[in-house]
Amino acid sequence: MAWKAFHNDEIDVDINYKPLNQIEEEEIIELHQLHDDSTAEMFDRQSDDNDVKSKLLEDSQETFTVDEAINHIGFGPFQILIMALIGMCSMADAMEVMMLSIIAPELRCIWKLPRWQEALITTVVFVGQFFGAAIWGKFCDKFGRKTGLVACSVWLLYYGFLSSISPTYVWFLCMRMLAGFGVVGGNQGNTLVSEFVPSKVRGKCLAVMGSFFAIGSIGIALLALVTMSTLGWRWMLALSGIPLAGFICLSWWLPESARFCMLCGNEAEAYKTLQKVARMNKKSLLPGRLKKIVVAERGKFSDMFETKEMTVTSLLLFYIWFTAAFAYYGIVLLSTEFLTQTVDNTCTSKSVGSLSGECGFWCERMSTEDYIDFIKTTFAEFIGSV
Repeated sequence: MAWKAFHNDEIDVDINYKPLNQIEEEEIIELHQLHDDSTAEMFDRQSDDNDVKSKLLEDSQETFTVDEAINHIGFGPFQILIMALIGMCSMADAMEVMMLSIIAPELRCIWKLPRWQEALITTVVFVGQFFGAAIWGKFCDKFGRKTGLVACSVWLLYYGFLSSISPTYVWFLCMRMLAGFGVVGGNQGNTLVSEFVPSKVRGKCLAVMGSFFAIGSIGIALLALVTMSTLGWRWMLALSGIPLAGFICLSWWLPESARFCMLCGNEAEAYKTLQKVARMNKKSLLPGRLKKIVVAERGKFSDMFETKEMTVTSLLLFYIWFTAAFAYYGIVLLSTEFLTQTVDNTCTSKSVGSLSGECGFWCERMSTEDYIDFIKTTFAEFIGSV
């Protein structure tokens, strides 16, 4: 019966069937390859679908620029704090410049300097500024506004302190030149402020920043009134770094410019900064994502003279800035000369209190009344900036 059942035509038997333990290794590998290929193809389709969906989502999402976000947030507590913080740098810069008109006559008396050496004390500071202007500009374009501002503040604080302990005239000149190199970097503060304030109040805010310069000028005059006749010029130089030290200690709060972050391709950091501004001003940020900025090739010095119109404009600006700086610093640095009325090559009754009894040299220090008059004239600068 069993033999008949096995040979029955009605029974369908697959004679090619093999038990699982008899399947060859090559057949198993082919099955795995077929499964892997189909799985990879499925994931590739899913990845393509996700890319398409992401692209469509980005295209449909609204975009905004950094300036649009700042204008939407408006002026508020954040702008007030950042102006006050960077204003400390402006105060320090003013103190470094204004002290030249106070300390140069004093050092002339102490070190018995001729007139040309007294003038050289001021000259070397501006020589340092001349070389520092281009270098700090390049530095801030590469590493950021905040980084450059903090770096030049540390530089100025360090060499300003070394100036106060300079043992000789030559050492003092070197330290003041290096200090002048750092002073000019403080101009990046105004750039940082302008990138955080709305466009409609940008001009007013920059004008207010000028008042901090006037406050610094008045501050150094008050400091000289207190210290010059008691502690001496070294203490006045050392204490003039207090605003810079305060700025450096508080600079951890200062954010980097959102515009600079976008130019560097750091969209996440720029968005985080704008969120901080909106949160402090208690405003909401614009919906959507930041619009990427196409970075163009950086300009060159020769671009200012590329066309005839650019050449004329550049030369006019050079002339305007030269005459303005010449007149301003000329008046500022000569103000103490008018007050002290120093006379060379003269022997009078005033020479009794001078450092030298010879007729070829004598000097006169500023009195308390002179410092008060100096403060009065400096206060006019604050009124003009407001």
